[in-house]
Amino acid sequence: MNLMHNEMLIDWNSGNFRQDSFNPYHWSIVVDIIFNKEQFLWETSKLQSGTLNRRLYRNAIMEELKKYSNIIIYGAGAYGKLMLSFLRNLRFNEEKIVFAVSKDITDMISNIPCRGIDSLVHLSGCSLVIIAVKSFAQQEMYVNAQKLGFKNILIMDSHFEQLMLS
Repeated sequence: MNLMHNEMLIDWNSGNFRQDSFNPYHWSIVVDIIFNKEQFLWETSKLQSGTLNRRLYRNAIMEELKKYSNIIIYGAGAYGKLMLSFLRNLRFNEEKIVFAVSKDITDMISNIPCRGIDSLVHLSGCSLVIIAVKSFAQQEMYVNAQKLGFKNILIMDSHFEQLMLS
């Protein structure tokens, strides 16, 4: 897996990957392997083989969420609202949730504060950033969150989306 990741990263940095060469599902796999290989390996080895059912996966996510003082849903559109609904269904403490977007705003979405991601940098050490958008914007937002100093970043992938819709 490390060799494949390293080779793909070299190709990515050389500009050899073009999104229009992939369907959305396969593009998300490429992005996962390059930018989140540990999560990709975990998902494919556990979820694809059927050894971890949805309830256990949901519980594992909830346990992971409990580790953070704040959850930043990076993306306030349809997928961000889907993520909020998922967290509400898990009965996650809404006071710990904030929406973030790339521009500088102060707003409320579904009774949850929405801020520019730049204004939340002070939370980088104690927060999980969930990138809740579809397709090519994920990579750009991931890089932006990393540049701002966020270390705990989860990209909403197809498995996560299926779980939320189940």
